[in-house]
Amino acid sequence: MTENIHEQDITLTETADEAGRRSSMRQDIFGLGRKSLAYVIGHLATRAVSFLLLPLYTNALAPEDMGILSLAFAFSAFGLIIYHMGLDSALLRYYVGENREKQRASVTTVYLTLIVVGLLLSGVILSARSLLAGSLLGTPRPEWIAILTGIVFLDTLWTIPMHLYRADEKPLPYITFSLVNVTITMALNILLVVHYRMGVAGALVANLIASGTLFLLTMASLVRHISLPTFSIRLLKILLRFGLPLLLAGLFTMTIELAGRYMLRWLTTLETVGLYSAGYKLGVLMLILVMGFNMGWQPFFLRRGKKAGAEPIFARITTYMVAVMGTVLLIIGAWVDDLVRLPLGPITLFGSEYWSATNIVPVVMLGYLLFGLYVLQLPGIHLTTRTKWVMLFRGSGAFANVVCNLILIPIWGAMGAALSTCISFAVMALLTFLITRRFYPVPYEWVRLAKLSSLIALGLAGLYLFPSDLWRNLILSALMPAGIWLLRVLTPEERDALRQFVRRS
Repeated sequence: MTENIHEQDITLTETADEAGRRSSMRQDIFGLGRKSLAYVIGHLATRAVSFLLLPLYTNALAPEDMGILSLAFAFSAFGLIIYHMGLDSALLRYYVGENREKQRASVTTVYLTLIVVGLLLSGVILSARSLLAGSLLGTPRPEWIAILTGIVFLDTLWTIPMHLYRADEKPLPYITFSLVNVTITMALNILLVVHYRMGVAGALVANLIASGTLFLLTMASLVRHISLPTFSIRLLKILLRFGLPLLLAGLFTMTIELAGRYMLRWLTTLETVGLYSAGYKLGVLMLILVMGFNMGWQPFFLRRGKKAGAEPIFARITTYMVAVMGTVLLIIGAWVDDLVRLPLGPITLFGSEYWSATNIVPVVMLGYLLFGLYVLQLPGIHLTTRTKWVMLFRGSGAFANVVCNLILIPIWGAMGAALSTCISFAVMALLTFLITRRFYPVPYEWVRLAKLSSLIALGLAGLYLFPSDLWRNLILSALMPAGIWLLRVLTPEERDALRQFVRRS
C-alpha cells in the first residue's frame, strides 16, 4: 500500500513537472512571438522602403536605369557589411545580460572603432571612385559612388542604436525610427525622382538625406551608452575575434543575395538586371519575415540558451516557423500576378514592362525560407562561440551560388539566378545542420517537419504547373492551414488551444 502511494506521488510529481515544462515552453514561445512580431513590423517598415518604392521605380525608370540602381544598392549592401566588420553582431553577444559598466564599454569601443575605420574606408573608396563607377555600376558616374559612400558610412553609425533597442528589448523606438526612415525616403523619392525627374541620381540623394537624418535622430539615444574612458583595446580584440569571422560570413551572404545581379550584368544586359531586381524585391517579403523574427530570436536564444531545457523549445519554434514561412510563401506566390497589376490611380503596382518578373518570386521566397532554416540553427553557433564555422557555412553557399550562376544564367537568365540563390541557401542550411548537431544537438520534430515540407512542395508544384486563376489561387492559399489540420500536424494540445482561440475570437 505504501509503495503504491509512493508510486502515485512520483507519477503526480512527474505529471506536474511535465505540465510546468509545457507551460514554460508556451510562455517562452509566446514571448518570443510577441517581440518578433514587433521586430517584423519594424523590419517590415525598413524593408518596406524598397517595396513601396517599386511602383515609383517601375513606373518612372526604364529597366536599364532600374538595373543601375539595383547595382548601386548592391554596392551599398556589401559596403555596410565591410564597414561593420562583424562588430554589430559582436556587440549584441557582449552586451546582452551584462552589467551597465560592461555594456557601456562594449558600446563605446564598438562605436568609436566604427567611426575611425569608416572614415579610413571612405577615403580609400573616394580616391578610387572613377574606377569603381564603371566596373560596379556599369556607368561612368563617380559622383554616384561618392553618394553611396556617404550612405554606407551614415548607415553604419545609425544602425548601432537600433541594435541596442533590440538588445534592451525596446521594440517601440525601433519601430518608430524605422517608420521615420520609410516616411523620409518615400517623400524624398517622390519629390526627386517623380517631380524633378532626377532618375537614379534622385534616388541616391534621397537615400543619403534619409541616412543623415536617421543618424542625427538616433544620436541622442546613443549618448548615454558612450563613455570615452571605457574604450578598451583589450575588449576590442575580443570583439574582433568574435566579429571578424562574421564579417566574412556576411560578405558570403551578400554574395549569395547580390552576386546574381552582377553576373546577370556581365552575362546578359542591364535590362535583365532591372527585371530580375524588380521580381527579387517581391521575394524579399519572405526575408522581411525571417529577419524580423531573427531580431527577436537572437536575444531570446542568447538568454534562454543559458538555461536548462532550451533545445526542445528551439525545436518547437523551428516547427512553428516552417509552418508560418510555408503559408506566407504559398499565399504570396498564388496572388503575385494579381498583386503587380493592382491599380494605384493612373499606374499599377509594377509598371507593365516588369510584369514578367513575377515568375521568379516563389523561387526567391523558397530560398529565403531555406535561409530561415539556417537562422533557426544559429543557437548552436552562438551559444558555443563557434563563429568560425559560420564562414564555412556561408562560404560554401557563396561558392555554390557563383558556380550555379555561371551554369544556370546562360540557360535560364533571371530564373537561373533565382535558382542559384535558392540552391545556395539550401547548401548553407544543410551544412549547418550536419555540423552543429555534433556539438549542439536539437531534437527537431521530424515527423511534423516532413508533413509541412510535403505541403510546401505540393504547393510549389501547383504554382508552376497550373496557370493563375481564382480557384488555383484560393486552393493554394488554403493548402497549408487545411493540410496542417487534416494531416494532424498539430498536437492535441495545440488543436484544443486553437479551438479555444477561435471561439474567443
